[in-house]
Amino acid sequence: MTQSSSFDVGQSVEQAARTSHISSQPTKSKRSPAATSSGSVPACHKPPGWAELRSIDRILLNSLKLPSMRGATGRQGVASREQTSVTAKRDQGIDAVIEFNQAKEITRIIYPGQNKIRTFQRDQNGRLCSVATRDADGCRTYFAEGAQWFVTIEGIKLRLPGEISLDCCGNFYMELAAGGLRRRESPAGVTVEEYVTATGARVALDADGNIAAIERSDGSFVQATRQNGSLTAICHWQPDGRKSITWTMSGNLWLSDRDDLTPCRHIALQANGNTVYDFEDTTRLVIRGNGAELLEYQGSARFCFDSEGRIHSIQYPGGKKLRSFTYAGRTTNLASIIVNNLEKGLIRIYNATDRSDLWSVSDGSGRKLGLWAGQIGLSNEGIYSLKAHRGEHTSSQGLWRSFKSDGSETREATSCDTTHTSPE
Repeated sequence: MTQSSSFDVGQSVEQAARTSHISSQPTKSKRSPAATSSGSVPACHKPPGWAELRSIDRILLNSLKLPSMRGATGRQGVASREQTSVTAKRDQGIDAVIEFNQAKEITRIIYPGQNKIRTFQRDQNGRLCSVATRDADGCRTYFAEGAQWFVTIEGIKLRLPGEISLDCCGNFYMELAAGGLRRRESPAGVTVEEYVTATGARVALDADGNIAAIERSDGSFVQATRQNGSLTAICHWQPDGRKSITWTMSGNLWLSDRDDLTPCRHIALQANGNTVYDFEDTTRLVIRGNGAELLEYQGSARFCFDSEGRIHSIQYPGGKKLRSFTYAGRTTNLASIIVNNLEKGLIRIYNATDRSDLWSVSDGSGRKLGLWAGQIGLSNEGIYSLKAHRGEHTSSQGLWRSFKSDGSETREATSCDTTHTSPE
């Protein structure tokens, strides 16, 4: 008789079954190390796994001429049963065979050494609904019932802690906790553990739980090298796979392989997907998990970020004003804005309503002051913008007021923010 039980331990289900992973290319002078985000792909110092993962990605994308669709689980329409196959060869000469149907959906992967095979099935809408894994440890089948995934092992049905997915490059994903840590296995059989932040950064961990790499949502990539757990080198890759810069620890300073950059006093890969560089001239460069760059210097704003890499607060020059932000769940949609006028000692709190152009306003004590009609936006680069509406049906009137990190204000007909006007 088939039994149903909950699998809730924070480890790989497959592992449990066997017992029953500067994107920056500075363009200014040594005194101005601002950069254009980039970085991605393989082997700099080759921490285990990531070089192979990125190499396989590029081989498959080039052969299929498909766009990058990480996390995709299928397409609309019924896939053809006619098969084609692609052999992805790694530098070590080991082959992984990936079979596709005519809709270019992966139907089977034969992993290196041919000791593991996965077969994928989709429903009539093209969504992944079943994965059968066969290896030296036996056979197991993962299947979806609605939004919930299960695994059947020797007739026992176990509920999985999260989702299973497959991207167009053949990377197989299994969530180890709902909305949190997940395992990623490439067609080459290389496995890393990673999690995805609200800004879209994929943060990969090594076997000791240290950050091994960060792949940003713009496709840029930063890769770490550690010795005895300590960070010793960082490589940055552009989205097209070209290396842009390498930083190496030398004494108490970080030195780059570029002549136009001053040394760094400190470099950190943060758990929220951000990468932070503190230069000797007191300039700080933050490359966010979405690839946006924020430059802090004397006389500029100071930014704080939350655990998801989103902007939590902006302290403007002169110490006269502080804006803080909260978000709706694990999204980048603004839920509230707290404006603290330090000079006047006034606090105004704007809370989102069910209308994108209407905000509830209260003071610092929580006393409601009324409604404010208008739009508010916060760009990836930290530019805060707002536009007040002059009437119920005149939302196209008025100008956007944009507040930049240097303390300046601009007024224009279009918003500086094109992606995160809140809420949507």
